[in-house]
Order: sequence, then structure tokens, then C-alpha cells
Amino acid sequence: IPQSPVEVLKGSGNRNSLRDTCVFERMLSVQSLPPAVLEQLHGFTGQSYSKLGCPRRALQHHLVRIPLAEHLGDIKALCNAHGNTGFLLDSLGQYQQALLHLNKQKDIAQQADDVDEEGRAHGGLGNVYIRLQHNHKALEAQIQIGDVAGQGRAHGNL
Repeated sequence: IPQSPVEVLKGSGNRNSLRDTCVFERMLSVQSLPPAVLEQLHGFTGQSYSKLGCPRRALQHHLVRIPLAEHLGDIKALCNAHGNTGFLLDSLGQYQQALLHLNKQKDIAQQADDVDEEGRAHGGLGNVYIRLQHNHKALEAQIQIGDVAGQGRAHGNL
């Protein structure tokens, strides 16, 4: 078994979500993996399940990833895990839970001065607010990231 999921990704030139998911699931069955490898594996497995159209399975992996990233103090992974979790919850219609994770992503990104993650969080928040028909909040989120199309959607819904 490779030392890290990154080695698996580097070793296979063609991306195949089903194959990758199977490999990652097999790697997760190894009992003595370090927390950093587990965190990466859950992230990659969650992404693979998302690509396969299995949002509930993907969500399970991203939810496991959050405490691992917290334990490791990996801010980038923590932002990413909250963002992916929020995106999946949004796609499953669990909007209030999605807002919690996307706001957490935004807060962590702001504390870390990570404008890219903060932008992704605002984009996700804007999408959820539009679905909830909270168009003033959607507009605020879209303005934060300079999303002109998103601002137009929010204005149109007002």
C-alpha cells in the first residue's frame, strides 16, 4: 500500500473515480495509518464519491475529516472539509446545516487570511441563501466575492 493517497493520485495518469474510490476505501481499511494520511484519504474518498454522484457517502467522509483536520491543526484541510461538507449538505437540501459549515469555513479562512477559501465560502453561502430565498443575504455574500452574475440573480429575486 502506498504511503499516502497523493502517491496513488500521482501513480495513475487517468482519473477514474470508481477505481480511485475502491483504492482509497482499501487504504482506509489499514488499521495503523497516521492521522495526516487518514485525513487526506477521507478527503480524496469524499471527492471520489461526489464525482460518482453519491453525496451521502461523500458527506460521511468529509464529516470524519473535520475532527482529523482539527486534531492536526491543518487549517487548509479544515476549511476545505467544512466547505465540501457545506456544499454536500446544500445539494441534499439540508440548508441550515450547510450554512453552519460554510460559515465555519468562512470564519476559519478569515482568521487565517486565506482569501481563496473565504471566497469559496461566500460563494457557497450565496448559493444557499438564494435557495432559501434570503436574497438580501445572498446579495451580501455575492458582493463579498465580486460575483456579478450571483449579484444579478440575487437582485432579480428581490
